[in-house]
Amino acid sequence: MIEQGGRICNEYVQEFRKVARESSYEGQPLIEEFKRGLSRMLRRKLAEAETPPSMIEEWQERVVRLDRNQRQSRAEERMLGRNAVHPQGNVQPRGGLGGGSYGGRGDSS
Repeated sequence: MIEQGGRICNEYVQEFRKVARESSYEGQPLIEEFKRGLSRMLRRKLAEAETPPSMIEEWQERVVRLDRNQRQSRAEERMLGRNAVHPQGNVQPRGGLGGGSYGGRGDSS
């Protein structure tokens, strides 16, 4: 059938639905074709689910949600990595979090 490739999952689901309507697949074989076309990461996340969906529509809803969450998480990580603000401007605490003193300020305690 088709593959997700680098597309967002919602686009894959829309195309899969069009192709599935014209195919002879239904039930479990249709679900297996759907899963086969997903990205490796999404297939792995689905395999780890405690309660896998039983209908194709449930599979599609779940993977769209997983894909959206994964992409949002990656975008937030990139943003947070670029825009990290440390206490006192650019001064980073010595000794990690809870270190107590700040570099360049001396220890006056």
